[in-house]
Amino acid sequence: AIPAPRKAHSAVYSEQLGKIFFYGGGAQSYYDHLYVLDTSNLKTTSKPIVDSMLWTKPETTGKSPGPTRAHSSVIIGKKMFTFG
Repeated sequence: AIPAPRKAHSAVYSEQLGKIFFYGGGAQSYYDHLYVLDTSNLKTTSKPIVDSMLWTKPETTGKSPGPTRAHSSVIIGKKMFTFG
């Protein structure tokens, strides 16, 4: 599932996982959605770049920070933390 266009979101890259994590932001209203763009196949495939990446909306655990905008996020190990 490709996320809707948005602004004021956070985007964090995990080199270890080869993924970009997008959280929050929005347009008319703000979201508490997490989307992940898997870029791990970019270096190992001859497919066009767009066909080599996969969007997912993973199940999460723990309490969501709720709809968020203009915040910061960081990945430590296998956990993502959002502030603001």
